[in-house]
Amino acid sequence: MSDAPTPANLAGRLGADAQVDMDDVDADIEADVEAALGQLEALPDLAVTDHVAVFEGVQQRLSEILSNVDDANLRLASVAVSANLRLASVAVSANSRLASIAVSANSRLASIAVSAD
Repeated sequence: MSDAPTPANLAGRLGADAQVDMDDVDADIEADVEAALGQLEALPDLAVTDHVAVFEGVQQRLSEILSNVDDANLRLASVAVSANLRLASVAVSANSRLASIAVSANSRLASIAVSAD
């Protein structure tokens, strides 16, 4: 048996490398957002003139969180594209091998049929 990758073992390897527990990711993002918004609770104890700094800090943190989510989505999309390209390559290779086997089998059958006549 050859060491050529098959769709099953390639998918298994990709799955093991790229597994992400989305519940954990969502919980982490939610906790970060809650922490950022939690800074707003200090507003009643601050002078109105200090509110702008708090709002700017919260807005900055929320922008950072959103940027991190966007970066993670780009990485996941990149992994998905790479996996699809690898699987397509494996499928083309497998189809090529199957076609070669079919041609060989047809040739042998034709040879046997000619011999039988």
